[in-house]
Amino acid sequence: MNCSQRLECQTGRGHDMGMLVAFKGTLIDRGRGTGAKRIMDAHPKRGEFIRRLTGWEQVEPGTLTLDHAVPLPLPALRDVSPLGEEPDDLLLNLNASDAQIAKKRGSPKYYGAVASARSGRRRVVLSQQPRPAVGHRLEIIGDVFLRTALQVVTGDIIHIEIFNADDWRQLPADLI
Repeated sequence: MNCSQRLECQTGRGHDMGMLVAFKGTLIDRGRGTGAKRIMDAHPKRGEFIRRLTGWEQVEPGTLTLDHAVPLPLPALRDVSPLGEEPDDLLLNLNASDAQIAKKRGSPKYYGAVASARSGRRRVVLSQQPRPAVGHRLEIIGDVFLRTALQVVTGDIIHIEIFNADDWRQLPADLI
């Protein structure tokens, strides 16, 4: 059974190269202008940092947000090495509200992952803050508009597989 067919997710060293953790979550719509896209548009250094980590030519601003992630992300990722961690001083000149949120949640770590849903599979990055606002949410970032690439709509279940960094970098971007 491949990871995109798995109904229940589990942690532990898996199959398929260096897959380390598997999640599933439900795609939600957080509305336009909220969070990640607004910050990425206002602070292009975040996109540049992610591009350097991934080797991608571009980073699509914003994230897909998955709710009710199973298993809970923080405990499942505790022993997984990320691709990298965002430097504390990367986002400069944040407005007071964004600065307070950034300080409260901490610098995100980025993990190499594969997202799959319907007939699409794509190499993505999972962004995880050490103190997230909602503990059962996942945010994934891509080099393309992920709703189109994965052919998903709000309410769809998306499976996320976390890989060790070296194996993830060897995966093709478009795994369909």
